[in-house]
Amino acid sequence: MIELTPIDNGSDGHDLEIGQRILLSSKGPRTKQFIARRDGLEIGFVSMDELPEIDCLALCELFISKRLRGSGLGRLLLEAVEARAREQGYEWVTLSPWPLESSFAVERLVAWYRKQGYAERIGRPTELEKRIVLSLR
Repeated sequence: MIELTPIDNGSDGHDLEIGQRILLSSKGPRTKQFIARRDGLEIGFVSMDELPEIDCLALCELFISKRLRGSGLGRLLLEAVEARAREQGYEWVTLSPWPLESSFAVERLVAWYRKQGYAERIGRPTELEKRIVLSLR
């Protein structure tokens, strides 16, 4: 299970790589940023905007430490983001798939998100979206 811990003052993570990613991340007035932990270990970082007027959570950035990539943690972190969207009552998660590193092909990133159930957003060819099934209470 992935735990999302809110970041209050920029870079309160202890992992140097994650802290540097946080410092490079842009932050708008509605952006919420989180350190991602699994079993107490910092594994990454996520940034998102909650947009209630269009019933969606916009994923701005999802980052897994390089030493942990390829282990399935990105998928688990994305599932944690989707769970947060569901808990907050949002119907959609949207994102613009742009790699954080120039050596990573955008086509590869788009293919990864498609594998996770994301599809092109109607009328917005550079964005992907996924409908989140809300929990029955």
